[in-house]
Amino acid sequence: MNISKFKAVSYFISTVLLTFLVNSNTIAAKRIYECKDAKGNLMYTDHPNTDPNCINPVPKKVEPARTINLKNGTAVKSLTEPDAEQITGPVVPEDVSVDSTDANTDTSSTDGESTKYSAVRITSPTNNESVNSCGGQYSVSFTSEPALASGDQAKLLVDGVPNGQPTTGASIQTDTLERGQHNIKVQVVNNGQVVKSSEPVNFMFMRNCAR
Repeated sequence: MNISKFKAVSYFISTVLLTFLVNSNTIAAKRIYECKDAKGNLMYTDHPNTDPNCINPVPKKVEPARTINLKNGTAVKSLTEPDAEQITGPVVPEDVSVDSTDANTDTSSTDGESTKYSAVRITSPTNNESVNSCGGQYSVSFTSEPALASGDQAKLLVDGVPNGQPTTGASIQTDTLERGQHNIKVQVVNNGQVVKSSEPVNFMFMRNCAR
C-alpha cells in the first residue's frame, strides 16, 4: 500500500470515529429526566442537578423523532418521549362543556316536594284550638291551591302517623282519637309520593258527652 492510500484510509477511519464520538456526546446531552416538583406535579428536565424544582430525577430514554405523513400531505415530526430541550409541567385536562338542554328538568323544590301546589292549609281545627267530640272522631278540613288535581289524594297524619282514609275532597274524618293534645298535618300524595304538605297544627281534643 502506498503512502497516499494509507493516508486516505486513515482519514476515513478518523472521520468515522469522530462522527461516532460527536453523536454519542449529542445523545448523552439529549438525555432527560422525569421528576416531580414540590407540589407533586410531573415534569421533565435535562438539567436535574441544577433545576431546584426537580425532585428524585429518573433517567428517561429519548426516542428519535419520526416523520408522519398526514392525509393533506403535510409532514410533521412526533416524539415518543418529551423533547429534551423542553420542561413539561403537569397535564391539565380541557374544560368539558355541558349542554344545558341535556339536564333533566323537574318541578321539585329544595325540600323534594312538587311546586304544582302553592299551598296546602288546614282550616279546621285552627292552631291551639280546643275541640270536642263525644264519639272520639273529628273532621279535619283543609284547602289546597290549586284544587286537588286528578290522580292526587290528601291524607292525614295525626302525631306523625297516618289516620283516616285518604280523600279527594276537602275534609278527612279521623279515626277515634284519645283525649289530649294532638299534632296534625295534611299531605297531598300521588302514587305514594308526597307532593305537598301543610304546616302542622296543634289542637286540644276533648270527649265530653252531655248527660
